[in-house]
Amino acid sequence: MQDLRPYSRKYRTGISMILGTDFLKRFIVHIDYEGKVVAFMKKSATPRRLIATIPFRLENNLPLVEVKISNSVETQLIIDTGHFLEVLLYDDISERLQLEEPISTRRIGGAAEAHPMKVGQIPWIEIGTYRIHSVSVGLHPLTVPNTFSTTYKPGLLGNGILENYVVEIDYPASVMRLYDRGKVLQ
Repeated sequence: MQDLRPYSRKYRTGISMILGTDFLKRFIVHIDYEGKVVAFMKKSATPRRLIATIPFRLENNLPLVEVKISNSVETQLIIDTGHFLEVLLYDDISERLQLEEPISTRRIGGAAEAHPMKVGQIPWIEIGTYRIHSVSVGLHPLTVPNTFSTTYKPGLLGNGILENYVVEIDYPASVMRLYDRGKVLQ
């Protein structure tokens, strides 16, 4: 049993459970950030224009998407619907990036320990085959050993990008779908 009191303190509300992948992977998880709606569905029912379908795979019960960053780095990101940044990468990858001068340095952390992090811009990122330009990226110190079978410790694909879409994470089909947030089809 995990102690959730740090999350309750951080978010100033009572957190009594976290929905994990063992539960989520039975559904298509529909997230409408703008409408503040999360739905658990058996089939896709989003009446919006599809922008991208991005395959993922589960490793250690975490959904990983393949990414290419500014022609120089290919790695994987964990789909993290709870992270506020666009992309978080670890410093084992930072020397290979075309990172513009850091915009700022700040301390971040989940409900636990905070670490210093540089925030900068990268020209683009491809998630699957979908390209997003001018992406903010946080560079976090690598504080834990790499437990994944990837070249680099996976970073995080966060809300800074995801909130621009209506998102479906289709666990049974192992794809994430990004839909136009504004246009509802008739």
